Amino acid sequence: GILSSVASQGPHPQARGSTNTYKDTKTGATFNWTIDGDTLYVGVTAKATGWVGVGFNPTGDKKDGADMYMFVM
Repeated sequence: GILSSVASQGPHPQARGSTNTYKDTKTGATFNWTIDGDTLYVGVTAKATGWVGVGFNPTGDKKDGADMYMFVM
């Protein structure tokens, strides 16, 4: 499983490794991730006043069977 922690303020952990970025051209939202050993660090940037969701699916079948996470903005 994936263990996640969300902090809106304060210091953020510094991951070792290269950062990858995906930017959605429709919404302008960006998703950044770095893998450091067995830890996944993620960051989401979006112009929103509610919730932002991110899903992971190794089969590429969109939402069906994906692990989904929601973040309050």
